[in-house]
Amino acid sequence: MKEAKQPVVSFRNVSYQVGGQVVLEDLSFEVFAGEIYGVMGMSGVGKSTLLRLMMGLIKPSKGEVAIKGTVINSLPERELNRVRLKMGMCFQGAALFDALTVAENVAFGLRRMRPRLAEEEIRRRVAAHLAEVGMEGSEDKMPAELSGGMRKRVGIARALIMEPELMLYDEPTAGLDPIMAAVILDLIRSLRDKFGMTSVVVTHEVDRLFAIADRVMMIHAGRLIAEGTPEQLRCCAVEEVKQFVEGLTAGPIAV
Repeated sequence: MKEAKQPVVSFRNVSYQVGGQVVLEDLSFEVFAGEIYGVMGMSGVGKSTLLRLMMGLIKPSKGEVAIKGTVINSLPERELNRVRLKMGMCFQGAALFDALTVAENVAFGLRRMRPRLAEEEIRRRVAAHLAEVGMEGSEDKMPAELSGGMRKRVGIARALIMEPELMLYDEPTAGLDPIMAAVILDLIRSLRDKFGMTSVVVTHEVDRLFAIADRVMMIHAGRLIAEGTPEQLRCCAVEEVKQFVEGLTAGPIAV
């Protein structure tokens, strides 16, 4: 992947603090076109914060975040929204609108960002993208009628319908049983293979992440402590990485 001329995502010495508390410190990494790039680490180490920085929802305390070569730190909101149009975000809890049907949830972005699109075309696209995630025929259902895995898939369809070049997944398997977790992660890989999109996946499912990811980073105590292919991280000598990958339970990972 590194032969790509320009990374899709680039963090350059990025730190983020809240009220004087360091959440992320001096992160530098790149994500290249077409990659599935995994982010792993214990709860509370800043993995979701990393995704919010990529979206420009928060700004780094120092350093630069660039999307396809454009530094987004200080972009005006109008220009930042143009960058976001090529990004899809799949939230941890799917974040569907409870009062809207599945079809209305999936069509939400199209109606907001492309108001001139004909209603017939919106319905066609909604049906096609629900089919892509295995949710065909669910247009009239309400979120409350769906299982956790179904809601996750609808959330992916809602992001996918905007034809993003970069997909961000925040704990896409959280709260799912092992079988449905495998279905969701396999879906992430199949969508990348079909559409060529770049994906960043934050998850605790180490084994399943390693099965789909091209490269993975681990964050510990706010710092990037390891990065490489799944094979490289399985053999990593850093103790915190070894414990996390092997799932050791003899004691807590040292802070």
